[in-house]
Amino acid sequence: MATSTRPPANRFVAMARRVYNPIGFSKGYNFVLFFIFAGALVGFTLARFQYLSLDKSCFSGPGAGPLDCYYYTDGSVDRLGIFLHLATILPAALLACVQFVPAIRHKAILLHRINGYLVILLSLISTAGAIMLARNAVGGRTEVQSGVGVLSIAFVVSLALALYNVKRLQIEQHRAWMLRAWFYAYPDCYAYFSGDDVNRIVLVPASFQGNKSNVTAALSRNFGGALWLALALHAVGVEIYLRLTPAEADRLRNVSYQRQLEAGMKNPGRAGLTADRTGDSALWVPSSQRGLHGAANDTGDSIEGTRVMAKTSMEP
Repeated sequence: MATSTRPPANRFVAMARRVYNPIGFSKGYNFVLFFIFAGALVGFTLARFQYLSLDKSCFSGPGAGPLDCYYYTDGSVDRLGIFLHLATILPAALLACVQFVPAIRHKAILLHRINGYLVILLSLISTAGAIMLARNAVGGRTEVQSGVGVLSIAFVVSLALALYNVKRLQIEQHRAWMLRAWFYAYPDCYAYFSGDDVNRIVLVPASFQGNKSNVTAALSRNFGGALWLALALHAVGVEIYLRLTPAEADRLRNVSYQRQLEAGMKNPGRAGLTADRTGDSALWVPSSQRGLHGAANDTGDSIEGTRVMAKTSMEP
């Protein structure tokens, strides 16, 4: 497991390393990014566990009435959907945060793998639950249904790509797609109901003239736009995160190269879905071979071929 090798710049850095080095972070900025984004997800998730008690949150909370949580009656598809969604996405979100702790990935590989499969299983069930209730979610408006659909597709496809890449030992791509999946999932787990909260689902005329149920319905009309805006912000946010951590991506790609080489895979370093395999990106070269042109090597023709092709691609 990597640790910082440079002397600390000051006492604060020295103290900070005592916090993030034991959990596997070697660079302070990586830990700060993890703390911000994973911390936000943990806080958001913990705040939503109270909604697992449907009857208490829907029908017996402050201000509950006959119109509250209209679709979540006993035996309804929507009630089953909301329960499946919350009962699986909430624990999956907490377990996903554990997956991004470096010490777990480095020292407890078996735990990381088992936990990863569990996260994917829970995520797929939660997505099915979200789709089941999308037709009536926050009134069932078109922009809400389409938002849930796009989020579900983005989430599941990202998980599938992450799983494919890890099976191909393309670890840096596995990391990138898992990060994308959980950044996308964050706005998807919204509050469908919460006492007097404006996100509660009710079937009443949307008007600011009338009782609080009418006002709640009027405010919920903005939910679809808020959902799409949240998706856009999180989609941009994860790309910023990935662009701010290129050194970690390159380190993991070198690890991928070594593992693929040992496994006897064709084209080590790009056995998964990489830009230089599926697109027109310049061919990636492992760090051990950078700066070497035409030198003899004893690691096989694939390395030599990669080096020669990389050199050729740079020529006009």
